[in-house]
Amino acid sequence: MTEFPTHALNLHGGCLCKAVRYTIKVPQASDRGAVKFKSQALPANSRPDGRENKEGAENVVNIDLPIISIDHCSDCRHAAGAPVQAWFICPQEWIEWDVAVLSPANGLEERVKQTTLQACSKDGQGFYEDEPNPYLVPTYLSKYSSSEDVTRTFCARCGTNFTYFTKRPRSSPTGLVVDITIGSMNDESSAVTRPTRHAWYDSGIPWLRTLMRGAGAAMPRARKGISLVVPRRLVYATNSDVPGLILEQAQESDAQRIVDIHVKTFSSNRMLLAQFPTATAREELKTFLVDLIIQEIWDPGYAVFVVRNDQGCLVSFARWCLPRYTPDSRREVPLQLPEGTDMGVLNAWSARVMDVTRKVIGDTPHYHMTFIATDPKYERRGAATLLVRRALEQCNKERVPLILEGTLNAIPFYMRLGLVDEGSISMDLEGIESKHGSSLYEERLFVFKPRPVVN
Repeated sequence: MTEFPTHALNLHGGCLCKAVRYTIKVPQASDRGAVKFKSQALPANSRPDGRENKEGAENVVNIDLPIISIDHCSDCRHAAGAPVQAWFICPQEWIEWDVAVLSPANGLEERVKQTTLQACSKDGQGFYEDEPNPYLVPTYLSKYSSSEDVTRTFCARCGTNFTYFTKRPRSSPTGLVVDITIGSMNDESSAVTRPTRHAWYDSGIPWLRTLMRGAGAAMPRARKGISLVVPRRLVYATNSDVPGLILEQAQESDAQRIVDIHVKTFSSNRMLLAQFPTATAREELKTFLVDLIIQEIWDPGYAVFVVRNDQGCLVSFARWCLPRYTPDSRREVPLQLPEGTDMGVLNAWSARVMDVTRKVIGDTPHYHMTFIATDPKYERRGAATLLVRRALEQCNKERVPLILEGTLNAIPFYMRLGLVDEGSISMDLEGIESKHGSSLYEERLFVFKPRPVVN
C-alpha cells in the first residue's frame, strides 16, 4: 500500500442498513489545502515545515489535508465500540450526504440530500449561525453531543458510527473540518485511506499497542492529541545514468523481495551464522527482517531505497539511518528477535562496531548505511553503485558524513566511490572458521565526508 492518491477521486461509504450514504469528493492534491494545529510540546528539530523550533515551545503548524489517523482516545473507542478508531479528516464541504427520512409522511422510503453542516452539526445548524437550519428534516442520521462542543453522528437504525464534528479551532482555509470513520467506507474506498499517524497514543489499550508491529508501530504518533510529524513519502523514482535501471524509494510490498535478496547475499556470512546459529533461528530471521524493513520504510528516521531493472524486477536495495540530532526514544519500537539468537555474539559485535565508530567519527551526526545487497544474478551491472551514490549525494547536500561497515571483498568497491577505509572491526568466532581456516571475522569501517565548500 502506498500513500494516499494525489489525483482527484471520490470516496463512498454508508451504514450497514444503507439508510445513510455519503460521498467524499477529494480534489487533486494541489487544491486540498491544509489545516492548522497547535502543539505545546513539539520535539526540537521535528517541525513538519523543516524550520527549527525550541524544545517544548508552542508551535502552530499546517498539516496537509486530508489527515488519515488512528485514534486511541477513550471517547472515540467507546463511541465506536471498538478497540481503536480510524479517521479520515477533511473539510466539511468535501462530503455530500444522502439520508433516509425518519417516518416519511407517505410511508414509502424518502431520502434527502444534506451538507455536512446540515447533517452533522448539533440541531442541524452551522456553528456560526444563530438561526435553525430551514432544511432540517428528521433522518436516520442521529446526533449525540459527547461534550459541549463536540457532536457525533450514527445511524439510528443499525448503529454505524460516522462523524466527529467540533467547533474547536481546527479550521481549514475553506471552513471547518470533519472526522469521518474509515470503517464506514466502502471496501474500495477504505483500501486507499491507510492511516499515516497515531493520535492520543498514550490513551490506547496496552495490549493493542503491544500487538502493533511493522508499519503501524513506526508511524508518527502523539502521546496526546494528533501527531504533527509529516509521514515520509513512500514512492518516487529518479532517472539514473545506468541504462535499464531505476532508483526508487521502497514500498511496503517490496519487503519480502528485499529479504530474499538479503538472505541470498548473507546466508554464508560467518557473523550471521554465529548470531543465528540454528536453522530455525535463521528461518525466523526472515520474518523478523520483513517486519523490520516495513518499519524502516515508514519511519521518518530511515531510508530504504531499491533499484529495479527495466522489467520492474527489484534487483538491489540499501537501508540507512538518517542523522538524528535529537534522538526520539518513542520512535524506536523493538521487534522480537528470533528464538535461538545468540545474544552474546550479537551484543559483543554491536559493541565493537560502536567502539570503532566512536573513535573514528565521535558524536558527529551522520548517515549510517546498515545494509546494501544485490541479487547475485544481477551483480556488476551498476545497481549498488546507484544506491551508494544516492546516499552520498544526500551527504554532500546536507554537509553530513556517512559510515558503513563492509566486508573485506568490498574494499575496492567502496574506495572507488570515494569512501575511506578508517579501520578494522574484528571478532573471534570460535568454531566458525573461514575457508582459510581462521576463526577471526573482520569487517572494515568506511567513512565518506562531504566535499568542502568552495567560496
